[in-house]
Formats: sequence, C-alpha cells, structure tokens
Amino acid sequence: NADALVVLTNARKGLNHLIKGSISENLANHSRRPVMTFKL
Repeated sequence: NADALVVLTNARKGLNHLIKGSISENLANHSRRPVMTFKL
C-alpha cells in the first residue's frame, strides 16, 4: 500500500491538453492518497 504518489507532468496546455488530457491531473483529482506532481 502506498502512502503517497509522486508523478511527473509535461505541463501540457491549450488544445494539446484538451485532446490528450493529463494522467497526472486525473490521478490528482481521483486518488485517495496525497499526490505530488513535478514539472519535467
């Protein structure tokens, strides 16, 4: 069992974010554990 999640993000914006979405954002919004994100 993990106590927290650490994920890297590409920091997509605009149309690219709209089309491809963000796995990091999805994890942060739906995880029951704390999530730390770091920009690549």
